[in-house]
Amino acid sequence: MSKRVTVRCPNCAKFLFEAQECKDAIVFCSDCNKSIRVTIDDIGQMTINSRVIPDKYSKYNQGVKNDTPSAVKQ
Repeated sequence: MSKRVTVRCPNCAKFLFEAQECKDAIVFCSDCNKSIRVTIDDIGQMTINSRVIPDKYSKYNQGVKNDTPSAVKQ
């Protein structure tokens, strides 16, 4: 059995989680707005795939752009 592995975002190196074994865990990195799929097998070999989540589809995006005009005091 392998020891626990620290999983970090491959783009910004933010800590995501620790695991000993997982199959197709999908996590979201809020720092670089990427969806990351992680697989760790029983010997500790790790495979990471990532892709960008567009702002309009990301419900976790903290920097949401507001396109509505703000009220103007007269």
